[in-house]
Amino acid sequence: MKKSIQEIRAEAELPLDLSQLPIRVTLDIPYCIDGNPAHTLDIALPAQGAGPFPAVVFIHGGGFYYGYKHNVHTAPAWNTIPAAGFALVSIDYRLTPEAPWPAQIYDCKAAIRFLREHGSEYGLDPRRIGVWGNSAGGLLAAVLASTGDAPAYEDQSMGCPNQSSAVQAACVWYGIYDIPNLQHHWSRILKSGESPEQEDYDALGALINAPGHDRAAMAAFASAALHVHSEMPPMLLFHGTADHVVPYLQSVEFFERYLQKNNHNQIHLSLLEDAPHGGPAFTEPENLKLVSDFFRKWLIDSGKQPETQK
Repeated sequence: MKKSIQEIRAEAELPLDLSQLPIRVTLDIPYCIDGNPAHTLDIALPAQGAGPFPAVVFIHGGGFYYGYKHNVHTAPAWNTIPAAGFALVSIDYRLTPEAPWPAQIYDCKAAIRFLREHGSEYGLDPRRIGVWGNSAGGLLAAVLASTGDAPAYEDQSMGCPNQSSAVQAACVWYGIYDIPNLQHHWSRILKSGESPEQEDYDALGALINAPGHDRAAMAAFASAALHVHSEMPPMLLFHGTADHVVPYLQSVEFFERYLQKNNHNQIHLSLLEDAPHGGPAFTEPENLKLVSDFFRKWLIDSGKQPETQK
């Protein structure tokens, strides 16, 4: 049976039992020295091996107002990434309404810069960093992929200003890419009498409600589809065609924009027939294998030596 948004939110408060996983874990590492508990990350290394390990940064979902780095909804990343021979880095970030955009992308980029500078101390290869996000975390992963080291998306005062926040590969599950066109996409998908699933909290409204800033400008600023360029990293996209939280056309049109400026061999879109916003279809073994194979191809097999400093 399909879960309600309220049930999903309640689940998101439950911690994942990390003691049952074959990993070496370090929790609650500050990636910024301001003492904010939202500015922490967890690192899980494979059970065996000396490293250094390529890293996959996981960014949790939750509508930008709930969720955290090792709740039960992050289980696919915790189960998949270390088992495939990578380091998993699961991060927290500031949530709304206390912190509207661009606080969230500032945080994600600060975490990447921290890993570039200090990752080797934790067994990571700071030259090889990918990102994976779902839903709200998918928006952040896509913006990381589309902005590289663009200064407007960085708050250098958060630390490690000389390091790059660009990522080498990005996987996005049912993400938002184009906030200004959300209603247009719904109008093309929904049948007569249907409506999107509504929350009792205007998540996107709170996200783009930065004091002193125009909401339309903030919506565009947070939309990866509007910032696609010709040097995008490889990307792997998943979306369910029965998603009534984020329309799957968000992924389709982002995919098409990417292809206009980048090599078609560097992006793959997997549309899961009749799958809702999340759920078991995404965690089928063949889909998790696609994720691990994607990161192996672009973080290990490609042989590229990315720049780690600006």
